[in-house]
Amino acid sequence: MILLVLTVGCYQITFDNDTPKIEDSAMRVFVTGPGIERYANKNIKSTLTNLQTSISAMNIQFNIVGVLINLQNGRIMDVDLNDINIFLQNNSAILNVKHVVLDMIFELKLEQKTFPYLYDSGSLSLTIRDLGIQTYLSVVYGDNCKNKYILQTRNMVIVIDDFQIQFQCNNMVLLNSISLFITSYLKDLLNGELGQQFGSGLIESLLQLLNEFVYLAKSDYKSPITTDQRYFNGMQITENVIQVNSTGQRCIHNAANQRCYGYLNQTVTSTRTFFTNHDVQYQIEKLAFNSGFKLYLNQQRSFGGIQIVNITLTQFHNMGAELEVVVMFNGRSETLKFLEPVTFSLVRVNDQGTDFGRFVIRLTNLISVTSLKNEQIADLSSYFEKTFGEYDIVYANALGVSVEKAEVIYLDDNWIHIGSYIE
Repeated sequence: MILLVLTVGCYQITFDNDTPKIEDSAMRVFVTGPGIERYANKNIKSTLTNLQTSISAMNIQFNIVGVLINLQNGRIMDVDLNDINIFLQNNSAILNVKHVVLDMIFELKLEQKTFPYLYDSGSLSLTIRDLGIQTYLSVVYGDNCKNKYILQTRNMVIVIDDFQIQFQCNNMVLLNSISLFITSYLKDLLNGELGQQFGSGLIESLLQLLNEFVYLAKSDYKSPITTDQRYFNGMQITENVIQVNSTGQRCIHNAANQRCYGYLNQTVTSTRTFFTNHDVQYQIEKLAFNSGFKLYLNQQRSFGGIQIVNITLTQFHNMGAELEVVVMFNGRSETLKFLEPVTFSLVRVNDQGTDFGRFVIRLTNLISVTSLKNEQIADLSSYFEKTFGEYDIVYANALGVSVEKAEVIYLDDNWIHIGSYIE
């Protein structure tokens, strides 16, 4: 059994809403079984640190016909995983990893303990051509904190159907005399303790990948503006999807006192149950967008004699999001109405190639009559584009999610559904 603890404490920082409830969830994310499979197959190689660490730490010693064999300092040369299958059930899942090809190399030392006391060293290359793993996966919670959850595996079965061993030593005489014995011994080891270590390392890496947790999601980590992505209701596994919930609200992260300031205390509405066949599906309530507008306007936003006083997403239509923007100019206020699409994009957040999802609304399509000139409306759009980006809703992580295949569905007045595929 493997227990992979994903978080040590509930949260390392505090929030204005420290104990959100399911009624506070303005953002929920669903990943289907095929989506998990594609995501894992695409990205598993980037998370094999556990397996590499396990192999590096191995010190395999055994004695055959008076010769002490030592294998150590193992390195992964190549891994090919392209057949990961997830079968979702209520509250659990079956994980199958098939046809894994794993190339490794170990330092090899041979020491004869009887006359003529020969000694040799070199390398042993081990290629496993068909490693299979099956295990049952469930989510376990502890300490009354659903954000602190454990992925538990049980009944793990490891099968190695095909492997190849190659030796390279300085003096092949000693090695040639015992190579068949070494091969036979390693075969038993691979289908026993050694195979279990390889399988456990792969599964731990896979679990980390599937449940990578970032509860402060930012488009720019130099900025204090963040999206609250605490999975306060933990992770739910159903027959169709894996689901997580978060508030989706923006707050200002103060690193000095480890607090995130900002909370729009409004009611999140309910909506109908709705799924598509997309690999990844995001459902966002208008409150999450309005949270960003509110935080954005904590500072005075003025340009060319015009001040933005308020921005509110009032409702969704089948053509987009309707926004009311209150501006002040020439000593009077005016309410502008915009009808804007919600778009999905990716933002690269580090040099390791990690992409976060970004949900964008801008001010480009005025639908109301105004006394502002066309140039002033254009300036408003340009100013908002330049200053609002860090306040967009950001979701970690979105490795492999297609922007081109993203589909936006306006569920009702208050909710939007965005689905896409992993490529």
